[in-house]
Amino acid sequence: MNEEIGSLNDHHIGEVVHRLPNMKVIGGRWVFTVKQGRKFKARYVTQGFMQKAGVDYEETFSPTIGFDTIRIALTIAAHKSFVIKQFDVKSAFLNADLDEIIFAELPEGYKIPGMVFKLNKALYGLKQASRCWYKKVVSIFEKNGFNVSYNDQCLFVHQTRQLYALCYVDDFIVMGEKNEDVDFVKEILSKEVTLKEIEKITRFCGIDIERQGRQIYLNQQQMIEDLCELYKLEDAHASFKTPLQEFKDFSGGEVKLNLPIRNLIGSMQFIASRTRPDITASLNFLSRFQENPNKELWNAAKNMLRYLKRTKAMRLTLGDNGNDQLRVYTDASFGPPPDRKSITGVVVQLFGSSVMWLSKRQGFEVAISTAEAEYYAMSKGVSEGIWANRLINELGVPIPKFKLLCDNKSAISMIQNRPSKDAKHIDIRRHFILDNRLKGRLDIDHVPSKDQFADYLTKAMKPSTVKLALTRIVGSRGSVIE
Repeated sequence: MNEEIGSLNDHHIGEVVHRLPNMKVIGGRWVFTVKQGRKFKARYVTQGFMQKAGVDYEETFSPTIGFDTIRIALTIAAHKSFVIKQFDVKSAFLNADLDEIIFAELPEGYKIPGMVFKLNKALYGLKQASRCWYKKVVSIFEKNGFNVSYNDQCLFVHQTRQLYALCYVDDFIVMGEKNEDVDFVKEILSKEVTLKEIEKITRFCGIDIERQGRQIYLNQQQMIEDLCELYKLEDAHASFKTPLQEFKDFSGGEVKLNLPIRNLIGSMQFIASRTRPDITASLNFLSRFQENPNKELWNAAKNMLRYLKRTKAMRLTLGDNGNDQLRVYTDASFGPPPDRKSITGVVVQLFGSSVMWLSKRQGFEVAISTAEAEYYAMSKGVSEGIWANRLINELGVPIPKFKLLCDNKSAISMIQNRPSKDAKHIDIRRHFILDNRLKGRLDIDHVPSKDQFADYLTKAMKPSTVKLALTRIVGSRGSVIE
């Protein structure tokens, strides 16, 4: 607690003033935790729920870096053999200036009768604290020659150097061509905030990171082990060879509200969206039935965790993996049960590395044929590819166009020729895809079904295809499945 009070004083968080009649004062409380099982941490946090919108704060939104952006940036950095360093800002929010006048109670144990804090900085807990910190970060980078990316507001690209920085709240990943470029970022940040430098990046936002030459490996083995321990599966036999045996209706059965299905599925979603595209389709399918938790759904979720335990050593491989292209694979599963809505699968690969992926049920578009379902998937793939291509070019990699790869010749024909009278309702999507093709942003190619990487994001995988899927879209590159 004394250290926290010292930090507040060092950052000139505010001044102690007399409490006046009718003065609105925000409460506060101490929050105690033990970080990583070793370090005792005390934080004084204001009770932001006492603030009133329009009086005590205006805007509260604050962006964080997208993981698609992180994977693309790491892939380019590995491909170009860039220097990569990580920085952590100590007591980040205490560096941000407040625009409003706010009074807060003095911390318990340090109170002075009749006195309160008049805040100058964004104390933790305030509604606008994260936004104030983001504005501070932007001001530091902009006045030192960086531009805020148009594609991700937490990506900062230097105007003249091959140098960029990624910001996730108070954590920074900096990538540059030379050591002195990365040290330049350290210098400009150190002038205004207190930095903790992590010389070799090994862990970021719960993801273990390992670099070997021109490749970077991402892994969440520790989180998988923690989940197995939490749900009493650490000693269970990891016998399940697929994430989900089949896509079927899990809504039947007796509802059991005491089963922590939402917690487990939510935790596995964090893994699927960061490093494990192989479980995305099956996990999204299970997510549909969370409103009616039952024993069968619970067992299916635990079996998926057993599959993750079995494959916990698998690593997402980024970097130089065999080509210099941006490829977008799109596929669709037409009308699967139980609701008969088609599923779109998209995998975006840069230099052979999976940097973006999605598995999504087609909602508003009710496809009435396989070709139409594939066509909708291609439309989604074009959107994903255009965004990825813009970002990649912004990071200094000149890729003029990307390849859109589909295994359905009828869907490709619907783009090259006008849709028939039975498909007039998809004409707008045709114009969207065709317009971008004519502008030279993409090429459309047919790929055999056996080489369609997005197929693994549209249906339940068979045991015979799991190893191939892991190699193709996770990029294990020889990792062993126990």
